[in-house]
Amino acid sequence: MTTTAQPAAEVIDVRPLHERVYDILVSRMVAGSLSAGERLDAAEIAATLRVSRTPVKEALNRLAFEGLVVIEARRGTTVSMPSRQEVADLYDVMRMIGAHTVDAALANKNPAHVTELKRLLKLWQEQVDGKNIRTYSTYLERDRAFHTYLVALAGNQRMLDIYRSVGLKIRLSYTLESQHNHDVRRSNKEHLEILAAFDAGDADALREAILRHYRSPVALAEPASV
Repeated sequence: MTTTAQPAAEVIDVRPLHERVYDILVSRMVAGSLSAGERLDAAEIAATLRVSRTPVKEALNRLAFEGLVVIEARRGTTVSMPSRQEVADLYDVMRMIGAHTVDAALANKNPAHVTELKRLLKLWQEQVDGKNIRTYSTYLERDRAFHTYLVALAGNQRMLDIYRSVGLKIRLSYTLESQHNHDVRRSNKEHLEILAAFDAGDADALREAILRHYRSPVALAEPASV
């Protein structure tokens, strides 16, 4: 009996439209196609994406709530740029969450988690060429995936949401500021230390590695990995 190969099932994005618009705008920020101070026109965005203004306004309101854009009565909506002090403060939040979730993450750990963390680190390393970064937005996204996965293992959804929001704002600050001179060799060494401590189940070593990795930068020109 001859069987006919069935086409792969198409994945349909069933999320609310405003969430998809939000993701598109964030992706443009991370990619650097939207600059700090750039004006965002809801009508123009709606026309480009072929949607009504309502989901665009909802997406912009969410971005404003997260501090990624500023909405002013007369000036409209513009892409915001956090100050260096604000970035340093955000790093403190990342450090606290990262350190706090260590015990729970290790308690939930299994061999599959170690394998996945290794896979995510390898993907990040593919974006590193000696001292250089191949594609900056991909480099940041894969770095985010590595660290977010570790925090997610703790099983605290509210803390994970905060971590993601803070991490996004830090990444955008570097993209908007065009500061791409990360010390990738240092970041790679610290990533390997985090992975080794997690694999060994050493809570103290893992906590120390995370705190060391997320030290607050003195200036945007000397960022830690995000």
